[in-house]
Amino acid sequence: LAGGKAPADIVENLVVRTRLPEEVRTSSEAPEALADRPYVPPALVPAVRAYWAGVERLLAVLHGLAEAALGAPKGSWSKAYEARNSNALRFAHYPAVDSGAAPEAGQLRYGAHTDYSGFTLLLP
Repeated sequence: LAGGKAPADIVENLVVRTRLPEEVRTSSEAPEALADRPYVPPALVPAVRAYWAGVERLLAVLHGLAEAALGAPKGSWSKAYEARNSNALRFAHYPAVDSGAAPEAGQLRYGAHTDYSGFTLLLP
C-alpha cells in the first residue's frame, strides 16, 4: 500500500531452527523452546524433532545430488550448512477464508518474502 501499512497476512506460522549458535540457543526458535509456548501442544515437540531429522536426511540426499550434477566435491554443499544456522522449519497454516468476504486491500495469504537459503521444500 502506498505510504501505508499493509494488513496482516492470512497465515499462521511456527518457525523452528536447530544448530543454533550458543548465544541464541535459548531463542524462541530453538526446538527446546517449543515446550514453553502455551499454544504448542506438548506432543508437537517430539514430532517436530522427528520430522526435522527426516528433513535433514532428505536435505543431505539433495545436497549429494546437486554436488554430483554440478561436479562439485563430495560433501561441499553439506559443509556449507554446518557452520551457521541456515536451516529453518516453518509450519504455515492458511486458515479458511470466508468465500463471501473479500480480503482487505493489500492483504495476502503469505506476503512477499525471500526464502532463507539453498533448498525450499514444500510439503503437505
